[in-house]
Amino acid sequence: MKRFQVIKQLIAAKGTEYSISVETDKNYKRVTGICMYSDPVYSNNVNVLFTSPLKIDNREIFPENFDSALLFPVEDNKVFTKIDEKADGSKIEVSVIDNNNAFAAHYLTIVLQLENDDEKN
Repeated sequence: MKRFQVIKQLIAAKGTEYSISVETDKNYKRVTGICMYSDPVYSNNVNVLFTSPLKIDNREIFPENFDSALLFPVEDNKVFTKIDEKADGSKIEVSVIDNNNAFAAHYLTIVLQLENDDEKN
């Protein structure tokens, strides 16, 4: 059985760095997918820039200066970017900033797909 862990961060001010640090669910062994969005309507998503690498279990998954738009759901229903990282209470960490000209406060949502080793296809 898969579980989806949702992490939300309010991006309240333009040009302000926000640090996200959350533990993954201890009942699941692997993080098998990740996606991000700022608006459930695909065409309204607002990208933010990673000001630090996105790490899971202290392992760099996406580098500093990575554009979150590359992890947004795509129109062909390939929602999650596949990864294979340790969950089991691992810390996910990243810092982000929104410098977009047409800034409005919004939530950045990170969704992790979690599974146990015996469930992977």
